[in-house]
Amino acid sequence: MPRTPKRRNGELLLLLISLVAIFAFSAAAEAGAVQQVTGDFWVLPAMVSVVFLAAHVVIRVVAPYADPAILPCVALLNGLGVVFLRRLDLGEVKLSERIDYPVFSGWSFKQVLWTLIAVGLFSALLILVRDHKSISRYAYSLGLLGVVLVALPAILPSSLSEVNGAKLWVKLGPVSFQPGEFAKVALLCFFAYYLVRKREVLSLASRRFMGIDFPRGRDLGPVLAVWMFSMLV
Repeated sequence: MPRTPKRRNGELLLLLISLVAIFAFSAAAEAGAVQQVTGDFWVLPAMVSVVFLAAHVVIRVVAPYADPAILPCVALLNGLGVVFLRRLDLGEVKLSERIDYPVFSGWSFKQVLWTLIAVGLFSALLILVRDHKSISRYAYSLGLLGVVLVALPAILPSSLSEVNGAKLWVKLGPVSFQPGEFAKVALLCFFAYYLVRKREVLSLASRRFMGIDFPRGRDLGPVLAVWMFSMLV
């Protein structure tokens, strides 16, 4: 029986391409905002690169058979987010002051710090939870948690949940966050577990509507109910 390919070198190649793109976008953003490429345009992209290269090493050691495309895509999206925030930081000061605007300040640097924390938690999860199937034992609890997190900002008073007119946040003193982002992960775990567990019955059509075969309502109902509630909130 042929062995499953690890494809870690492919992941590394895709990751390097993503990181090069981040450096290029950072240089372009600096040139557009400051009218020249400053000598420290590379600092934030370099920090992002170190973080995601470290994540690649963890995956190579702990989860060698993981999908090789996920980490490079995450790195690219995150790095572009850092570059965009850097551009917004520069846009908040006068043109004459932009060339001396410190790298280790503003929202872009905070984003790098949050990236470091997130990748650290990701690495810890990979190391501690060696069998991802064990999470399936908590699938329904995670689904309920996801629904609660989605609804939480709507339940809380505006003083604790409203930012710029949108009730999407939870404010705890100086810290504010969007519980909906954590809800996405919890709901994803629930949907993945339910769809895998019910894949056989979901593949059996019980009703045809407008030329499309649909599964039985009692099988598809829980997923639709959770999804509709999330959308309504």
